[in-house]
Order: sequence, then structure tokens, then C-alpha cells
Amino acid sequence: MPEQLRPTILVVDDDERFRTFVTATLAEADYVVLAAKGGLEGMATSLRYQGEIALAVVEIKMPGVNGLDLANHIGVERPQTEVLYMSELTDSIAVQSISMEKPEAVLPKPFTAGELLTRVRQFV
Repeated sequence: MPEQLRPTILVVDDDERFRTFVTATLAEADYVVLAAKGGLEGMATSLRYQGEIALAVVEIKMPGVNGLDLANHIGVERPQTEVLYMSELTDSIAVQSISMEKPEAVLPKPFTAGELLTRVRQFV
């Protein structure tokens, strides 16, 4: 499928291992993937990218600009972009709050490639 017809997904995680896993999984599933190693880089990537970003897959807990702040920024700049939060901290107040509002928007770590793709397909 031509790149302009494939959905674009922004992946932001300060954990290189997880970022690489998520990026590779999504690329193999024929998504266009933009990757950033932190919230600030995620903001810059979102601002620079000229096309539509269908989904942002973001880690909630990151140093500096965290995933919640990044999602707020993306929501202002790109209101059509959905957000899927990743987190190991499933008992945190932020995760519980998001889960109550939109349970499909939180993907607990660790997860499999199949679990990731199933969740992504709910949004894209």
C-alpha cells in the first residue's frame, strides 16, 4: 500500500527496548511509524510531521515531558489524533483515571505484538 494511504502512528517511549519492539511490530503490520525517545522529542516530531497522525502510542511515565502532557499537547495541535497509553504502573491514579474514562486507551506493559496490534486496530 502506498505510504500516503497507510495510517501513521507516533510511538513515544523513553525505554529503547519497548520503543524498538513497538515500532518494529507496527512497521511489520504496514503502518507508517514515527518514533521518539521522550515527550519533548515526541512534541517536536508531531509538530514537524506534515501528514495526519492517526494514533499516538505513548508511555505515561517518562522523565521531563510525560505521556499525559504529551497527549495534551497533541490534542491541541492534532485534535483528530487518538492516544493509546502504555504503562507498567497499572495501579497509578493516572492509569486508573484513563481506564475509567476510556478503558481501551490503556495498554498495560508488558504486552505481546498481538495484543498491541489488536489494541491499535481499535483506533486505526
